[in-house]
Amino acid sequence: MSTTAVRDYLLGLQQRIVSTMQQLDGGTFARDGWTRAPGERLQGDGLTLCIDDGALLERGGCNFSHVRGAQLPPSATQHRPELAGAPFEALGVSLVMHPRNPYVPTVHMNVRMLAAAPRGPRAGAVVRRRHGPDALLRIRGGRAALPPQLPRRAGAVRRRSVIRASSAGATSTSS
Repeated sequence: MSTTAVRDYLLGLQQRIVSTMQQLDGGTFARDGWTRAPGERLQGDGLTLCIDDGALLERGGCNFSHVRGAQLPPSATQHRPELAGAPFEALGVSLVMHPRNPYVPTVHMNVRMLAAAPRGPRAGAVVRRRHGPDALLRIRGGRAALPPQLPRRAGAVRRRSVIRASSAGATSTSS
């Protein structure tokens, strides 16, 4: 499975979000990179970027992760038995921003991708015929929420319309 383009996009997204928030806030996000070594249940890496006690943000974090596993857990393959025991990769960016102003909403958002391919003799024909050479299943998705601290109806209506407009045309796919 090649997830290089998705990884590059998500790392760029994380950097754009953090750079913009640093410009607006004036503070700096602390960096904490992590790695899960081969031999652990999940392997991979990630980057956690956090800010505390900023001018605009009381606390915030924007995290990237990219993990791989030897096999999907049984709960993930209940409705896709052909993927039982399949290796997988999962990538994503998640963020939570808590502003100081109680009338500005806390922001929660994540975007993610999961890719899995079956093992064994059935993999080649099924995968090439249905999804190209590298994966039987690819799911892209995400979610955003702007729950207000102290609600004002006009602001809530405006936020919902902005979220709807920004996600028009975005789809979550699975096959």
